[in-house]
Amino acid sequence: MELGNSSHHSITSQEGQPVNYGLYMALYSLASSDAKPSTCQYHAGFKLIREGAASEEKQPHVYLYKLVNNLKVKECMWKFECQQIRRRTDELTALVFLGSPKITVMDLEKQLMAVDIMQRPGCQCKEWIRSAMRELQTLGTIAKFPDAADVWETAVKFADNNPVPAGGVPSTCNMAGERIKSAYEHH
Repeated sequence: MELGNSSHHSITSQEGQPVNYGLYMALYSLASSDAKPSTCQYHAGFKLIREGAASEEKQPHVYLYKLVNNLKVKECMWKFECQQIRRRTDELTALVFLGSPKITVMDLEKQLMAVDIMQRPGCQCKEWIRSAMRELQTLGTIAKFPDAADVWETAVKFADNNPVPAGGVPSTCNMAGERIKSAYEHH
């Protein structure tokens, strides 16, 4: 896949045809990690998923944008990471559809890299997620919505109430918490 010309602000395939991507907040269960019980039960990131990616196995069509740290060291430091991945992981609990950005994959990565990463004790990825959603709104990458903290709370409630069946597909909702078809379901 080639990235589209930045002046066109679209994503194109090798054939030059527009490719539709959806941007999602992805929640991952921390139940099996070394996270302290008092911390959040989910780790979160953003996934940019190509429409129809579930039925295509040839190429990776998913980009994962997240913060990573080492919880085993006393002074953990968050850092931004972007990965192009093929499949979902078992820890993926829920997705929240944020919109279909009309920018290049590289431009989205640059926007997310520019979001301030708080490096203070007790800081969690959810603070970066909320800041990133606000920044993406300001830049016009995703549509405006009332409050990023409300979207986070809706996402957590949705994930809590929609457990993934063994070997199943994680549920997806819109920003209002209404279930919609998952990006990982076959179209």
